[in-house]
Amino acid sequence: MDEKHLNEFLYLEPGTLKMTSTSVSSFISVFEQIYGVDTPLAIDFTYRDMKMSFGPDTEVDLHIDYILQMRVMDLTPGGGKPHFYDEIPL
Repeated sequence: MDEKHLNEFLYLEPGTLKMTSTSVSSFISVFEQIYGVDTPLAIDFTYRDMKMSFGPDTEVDLHIDYILQMRVMDLTPGGGKPHFYDEIPL
């Protein structure tokens, strides 16, 4: 999701939320270290290996296990730095 689509998704005026290495550094500081100050970013989230459990064998009615995949791309014209990729089991 890039800055334009993030603002559209949240029904905000264009430019309300910035999607740069600096604007997300309070949550994930490594992006500013990797990409530098105020580098425009796009972040894609996908998932794989989803397992759903129903019924009395779980503490809840529905339990979902999956692996969240996160890919961060530098949107600087001309390419910029390589992608950042991580997988987080949830």
